[in-house]
Amino acid sequence: HDEVEKKIVEEEGVSEINNGSDVDKKADEFIAKFREQIRLQRIESIKRSTNKISANSSR
Repeated sequence: HDEVEKKIVEEEGVSEINNGSDVDKKADEFIAKFREQIRLQRIESIKRSTNKISANSSR
């Protein structure tokens, strides 16, 4: 009886570890996408600023 419980607990531990690495993978993907969005927003902001400066200097 104790060995059966021990085996169940060990199997649950393994699945928790696997789920943990899956969560880490999803978190890493989320962070990568978030950073890419910030990078693209920064580029767009710089482009807009550059266009405004160009428009003002041509007046």
